[in-house]
Amino acid sequence: VEGGSQLALPTESFSNLPARHQQKSYTAFWAGMDSGFTREPSELLIYGAIRQKRNGEDVDVLRLLARIHLMRISAVDQEKVIAAVFAFYGDRLRALSMDKSGAGLPVWQHMDKDPAHEAISTRIKGYGFSEKRAVEFDDRPLVGREQATDAMIEKNIIEFATDKLREYV
Repeated sequence: VEGGSQLALPTESFSNLPARHQQKSYTAFWAGMDSGFTREPSELLIYGAIRQKRNGEDVDVLRLLARIHLMRISAVDQEKVIAAVFAFYGDRLRALSMDKSGAGLPVWQHMDKDPAHEAISTRIKGYGFSEKRAVEFDDRPLVGREQATDAMIEKNIIEFATDKLREYV
């Protein structure tokens, strides 16, 4: 408070991402967001991919670079934060996956249709936690007229994500 008036800064100005994230050693960036508004916050995580040698092969290794915690932030202001993250990381931010059901629906729907976000909307990937998604292919040989899609294995997103997290912990 200054002289009886309140100083209001835009929400996106608080993300304050470090310039070292823009090093050329990061070949790509990937982001994911779980949405919330009141009791549960939104959490936006940003990962940087670095090429490293593993067992004689070049592989991408993901490093968690940032966690943006948005507590009691409106859908409109969350959109501004997402747009600021895309602006900061540029074209190397390949995709941001976010919940398009439940709490995430208003942010995802608006960003998907708003012409102001047209440049980034193709890189915003929505998912529903209760959906089943393709996670891998059965390694058996295809028989007869089978296509690769016939060997596709689908799993519930929550179950698959939880299983993957258990592998890392």
